[in-house]
Formats: sequence, structure tokens, C-alpha cells
Amino acid sequence: MFRLIKGLPDHVLGVEARGRITDADYREVLIPEAERKLARHKALRLFYVAGKDFYGYDAHAMWDDTAFALKHWTSFSGIALVTDVPWLRAMAHAFAPLFPGVVKVFDLADRRAAEKWIGADAKPAKKPRKKPAVKKAAPQKAQQKPAVPKKTKKKKSAAPKRAKKKPAPRKKARRKK
Repeated sequence: MFRLIKGLPDHVLGVEARGRITDADYREVLIPEAERKLARHKALRLFYVAGKDFYGYDAHAMWDDTAFALKHWTSFSGIALVTDVPWLRAMAHAFAPLFPGVVKVFDLADRRAAEKWIGADAKPAKKPRKKPAVKKAAPQKAQQKPAVPKKTKKKKSAAPKRAKKKPAPRKKARRKK
């Protein structure tokens, strides 16, 4: 089952995986929470913890994970995976180069460092930015540039075109028998 992790910045989706993850966990917990946060932010960061009581995914949950990842491929600017599960760490390292954001894998003992990293680097993406005030320069007297005559197109001459000479045909070499 998925358990949402509270106390993280709003632009961070914190999830802890426990036991065996099912299709219902994606439909009822992860996907609705991700959609709620994506409605408020352009991009999120994922804090994913799979502890010692994590047993894996059922087949339908693996499909849901793949579909979710493809749909939101560019919606996450960073992922912190906290786990000691060898195959999960190997999968994260294998797919990290394909991911457009930053992926870091942490040991369970380094959970606090992962939590600090995932929340510290990212700022909410939809936070309105103040546009810098543009100062208008005082109008200056226009300096007159020297007049440059416009280029005129050259008229084509009425002289007839010369026909190009065709090269002389090559003689075929005879083969000796």
C-alpha cells in the first residue's frame, strides 16, 4: 500500500511503499494526489520511500506505474528514491539517464539527507514571477542619418542567350575477344 508522507513542501509528492503495491494503490492514492499537486504546480519532485516492509508490485500495479511514468514523464523535475531493495535500486540507476530530471538513490539510513535534498533544491514551478520593471528611456532627438540611395535591381539585357555546347559523345572502347 502507498502512504502519503506529510510535512514536505507542497511541490514535493512524498510516498512510502509498504507491503505489496496494487492497482488500487495507484488509483486511490498516488494518481489522485499527483493530479492535485500538478494542478497547483508546473513540476513536482517525488520523494519515494520503499522500506524493509516493501514486498514489490503486482502485475497490474507495474502496468499502472509504467502508464503513470509515461503520462507524467516531464512532470517531475527530480526524484529521491530511498530504499535498500537491490532490484529497485538497480532499476532506478538503469532508467535515471533516460529521465529528464535528476534522480538520486539513497540508503534507508540516509532518509533525512534525501528529504533535505528533495525539498531544498526545488522551488514551486508555478510561483508567479515578478517581471522586472522596465524603465523607459527619455525620448531623445532623432539623429538624422545620411541618406543612402536604395539599391536598384539591374535590368536584364535583351541580348539573346547563348546556347551551351554539349560535350562530344565518348567513343566506346571495343573489347578484344
